[in-house]
Amino acid sequence: MQVYTNSKIGESYKNTKGELFKIIAYRGNKSVDIEFEDGTKICNKTYESVKKGWVKNPNTRSVLGVGYMGIGKYKSKTNGKCNKDYICWKSMLERCYSDKLHKRKPSYQDCSVCPEWHNFQNFADWFSKNYSYENMHKWQLDKDIIVPGNRVYGPDTCCFVPNDVNNKSIYKIKNLRN
Repeated sequence: MQVYTNSKIGESYKNTKGELFKIIAYRGNKSVDIEFEDGTKICNKTYESVKKGWVKNPNTRSVLGVGYMGIGKYKSKTNGKCNKDYICWKSMLERCYSDKLHKRKPSYQDCSVCPEWHNFQNFADWFSKNYSYENMHKWQLDKDIIVPGNRVYGPDTCCFVPNDVNNKSIYKIKNLRN
Protein backbone atom coordinates (compact mmCIF):
# COMPACT_ATOMS: atom_id res chain seq x y z
CA MET A 1 0.00 0.00 0.00
CA GLN A 2 1.32 3.40 -1.00
CA VAL A 3 1.41 6.11 1.63
CA TYR A 4 1.00 9.72 0.51
CA THR A 5 2.51 12.66 2.26
CA ASN A 6 0.53 15.80 2.83
CA SER A 7 3.68 17.93 2.91
CA LYS A 8 2.74 19.52 -0.42
CA ILE A 9 -0.60 20.83 0.89
CA GLY A 10 -0.41 24.60 1.18
CA GLU A 11 2.31 25.02 -1.46
CA SER A 12 1.57 28.10 -3.59
CA TYR A 13 2.23 28.62 -7.28
CA LYS A 14 1.30 30.96 -10.10
CA ASN A 15 -0.07 29.82 -13.42
CA THR A 16 1.12 31.13 -16.78
CA LYS A 17 -1.36 34.03 -16.47
CA GLY A 18 0.13 35.05 -13.11
CA GLU A 19 -2.84 33.84 -11.04
CA LEU A 20 -1.96 32.57 -7.58
CA PHE A 21 -3.24 29.19 -6.37
CA LYS A 22 -2.37 26.66 -3.68
CA ILE A 23 -2.47 22.91 -3.28
CA ILE A 24 -5.38 21.83 -1.09
CA ALA A 25 -5.10 18.05 -1.54
CA TYR A 26 -2.25 15.83 -2.62
CA ARG A 27 -2.85 12.14 -3.35
CA GLY A 28 0.33 11.60 -5.34
CA ASN A 29 1.96 13.09 -8.44
CA LYS A 30 -1.04 12.28 -10.63
CA SER A 31 -3.80 13.57 -8.35
CA VAL A 32 -3.53 17.08 -6.97
CA ASP A 33 -6.38 19.45 -6.10
CA ILE A 34 -5.81 23.20 -6.15
CA GLU A 35 -7.67 26.35 -5.20
CA PHE A 36 -7.27 29.77 -6.82
CA GLU A 37 -7.47 33.01 -4.84
CA ASP A 38 -11.03 33.59 -6.10
CA GLY A 39 -12.13 30.30 -4.49
CA THR A 40 -12.26 28.27 -7.72
CA LYS A 41 -11.23 24.67 -7.04
CA ILE A 42 -9.76 22.33 -9.65
CA CYS A 43 -9.34 18.62 -8.94
CA ASN A 44 -7.11 15.83 -10.19
CA LYS A 45 -4.27 17.72 -11.87
CA THR A 46 -0.77 16.35 -12.09
CA TYR A 47 1.83 17.72 -9.74
CA GLU A 48 4.02 18.57 -12.74
CA SER A 49 1.28 20.71 -14.35
CA VAL A 50 0.77 22.44 -11.01
CA LYS A 51 4.48 23.19 -10.51
CA LYS A 52 4.86 24.49 -14.07
CA GLY A 53 1.75 26.66 -13.82
CA TRP A 54 -0.09 24.91 -16.63
CA VAL A 55 -3.42 24.98 -14.81
CA LYS A 56 -6.08 27.44 -15.91
CA ASN A 57 -8.73 29.06 -13.80
CA PRO A 58 -11.98 28.43 -15.69
CA ASN A 59 -13.55 31.47 -14.01
CA THR A 60 -10.98 33.94 -15.34
CA ARG A 61 -12.54 36.27 -17.90
CA SER A 62 -10.19 35.28 -20.69
CA VAL A 63 -12.36 35.95 -23.76
CA LEU A 64 -12.34 39.68 -24.58
CA GLY A 65 -12.10 40.42 -20.85
CA VAL A 66 -15.75 39.36 -20.44
CA GLY A 67 -16.28 35.69 -21.24
CA TYR A 68 -15.04 32.75 -19.22
CA MET A 69 -15.25 28.98 -19.62
CA GLY A 70 -16.79 28.20 -16.25
CA ILE A 71 -16.88 24.77 -14.66
CA GLY A 72 -19.03 22.13 -16.29
CA LYS A 73 -19.35 19.53 -19.01
CA TYR A 74 -19.05 21.78 -22.07
CA LYS A 75 -15.66 22.08 -23.75
CA SER A 76 -14.37 24.50 -26.36
CA LYS A 77 -12.77 21.79 -28.50
CA THR A 78 -13.21 18.17 -29.48
CA ASN A 79 -10.24 16.38 -31.04
CA GLY A 80 -8.45 19.72 -31.47
CA LYS A 81 -11.33 21.34 -33.40
CA CYS A 82 -13.46 24.15 -31.96
CA ASN A 83 -17.02 23.10 -31.19
CA LYS A 84 -19.98 24.88 -32.83
CA ASP A 85 -21.33 26.12 -29.48
CA TYR A 86 -17.97 27.67 -28.60
CA ILE A 87 -17.60 29.31 -32.03
CA CYS A 88 -21.10 30.78 -31.73
CA TRP A 89 -20.44 32.03 -28.17
CA LYS A 90 -17.09 33.57 -29.02
CA SER A 91 -18.50 35.25 -32.16
CA MET A 92 -21.33 36.72 -30.10
CA LEU A 93 -18.84 38.15 -27.58
CA GLU A 94 -16.73 39.55 -30.43
CA ARG A 95 -19.75 41.31 -31.93
CA CYS A 96 -20.37 43.01 -28.60
CA TYR A 97 -16.90 43.60 -27.14
CA SER A 98 -14.29 43.66 -29.92
CA ASP A 99 -13.05 47.15 -30.82
CA LYS A 100 -11.52 45.69 -33.99
CA LEU A 101 -14.90 44.32 -35.12
CA HIS A 102 -16.67 47.57 -34.17
CA LYS A 103 -14.46 49.44 -36.64
CA ARG A 104 -15.73 47.17 -39.45
CA LYS A 105 -19.30 46.84 -38.15
CA PRO A 106 -20.20 49.86 -36.01
CA SER A 107 -23.84 48.73 -35.71
CA TYR A 108 -22.74 46.32 -32.95
CA GLN A 109 -21.10 49.01 -30.77
CA ASP A 110 -24.01 49.35 -28.37
CA CYS A 111 -24.79 45.64 -28.15
CA SER A 112 -24.05 43.52 -25.07
CA VAL A 113 -24.40 40.01 -23.69
CA CYS A 114 -26.39 39.28 -20.54
CA PRO A 115 -24.10 38.42 -17.58
CA GLU A 116 -25.44 34.83 -17.44
CA TRP A 117 -24.03 34.17 -20.90
CA HIS A 118 -20.57 35.49 -20.03
CA ASN A 119 -20.14 31.96 -18.63
CA PHE A 120 -19.68 29.58 -21.57
CA GLN A 121 -21.28 26.72 -19.63
CA ASN A 122 -24.58 28.62 -19.40
CA PHE A 123 -24.54 29.59 -23.07
CA ALA A 124 -23.57 26.07 -24.20
CA ASP A 125 -26.41 24.58 -22.16
CA TRP A 126 -28.91 26.94 -23.84
CA PHE A 127 -27.29 26.21 -27.22
CA SER A 128 -27.69 22.44 -26.73
CA LYS A 129 -31.41 22.88 -26.08
CA ASN A 130 -32.05 25.28 -28.97
CA TYR A 131 -29.77 24.22 -31.84
CA SER A 132 -30.22 21.11 -33.96
CA TYR A 133 -27.09 19.96 -35.78
CA GLU A 134 -29.25 17.91 -38.18
CA ASN A 135 -31.80 20.60 -39.09
CA MET A 136 -30.09 23.93 -38.50
CA HIS A 137 -26.77 23.66 -40.32
CA LYS A 138 -25.33 27.16 -40.76
CA TRP A 139 -28.21 28.90 -39.00
CA GLN A 140 -27.27 32.08 -37.15
CA LEU A 141 -27.83 33.32 -33.62
CA ASP A 142 -30.20 36.29 -33.70
CA LYS A 143 -31.00 38.77 -30.91
CA ASP A 144 -33.67 40.98 -32.43
CA ILE A 145 -36.26 38.85 -34.21
CA ILE A 146 -38.05 37.88 -30.98
CA VAL A 147 -37.71 41.42 -29.60
CA PRO A 148 -37.36 43.92 -32.48
CA GLY A 149 -34.63 46.47 -31.84
CA ASN A 150 -33.16 44.45 -28.96
CA ARG A 151 -29.45 45.08 -28.30
CA VAL A 152 -28.77 42.42 -25.62
CA TYR A 153 -27.99 38.78 -26.33
CA GLY A 154 -29.63 36.50 -23.79
CA PRO A 155 -31.71 33.33 -23.37
CA ASP A 156 -35.04 35.18 -23.50
CA THR A 157 -34.26 37.26 -26.58
CA CYS A 158 -32.24 34.98 -28.83
CA CYS A 159 -33.06 32.26 -31.31
CA PHE A 160 -31.49 30.58 -34.30
CA VAL A 161 -32.62 31.59 -37.77
CA PRO A 162 -31.67 30.61 -41.33
CA ASN A 163 -29.07 32.88 -42.93
CA ASP A 164 -31.50 34.31 -45.48
CA VAL A 165 -34.04 35.25 -42.78
CA ASN A 166 -31.34 36.91 -40.69
CA ASN A 167 -29.97 38.79 -43.69
CA LYS A 168 -33.44 40.07 -44.63
CA SER A 169 -33.98 41.23 -41.05
CA ILE A 170 -30.64 43.05 -41.04
CA TYR A 171 -31.55 44.73 -44.34
CA LYS A 172 -34.93 45.87 -42.96
CA ILE A 173 -33.36 47.23 -39.77
CA LYS A 174 -30.71 49.16 -41.74
CA ASN A 175 -33.41 50.70 -43.92
CA LEU A 176 -35.49 51.69 -40.89
CA ARG A 177 -32.48 53.48 -39.36
CA ASN A 178 -31.74 55.49 -42.52
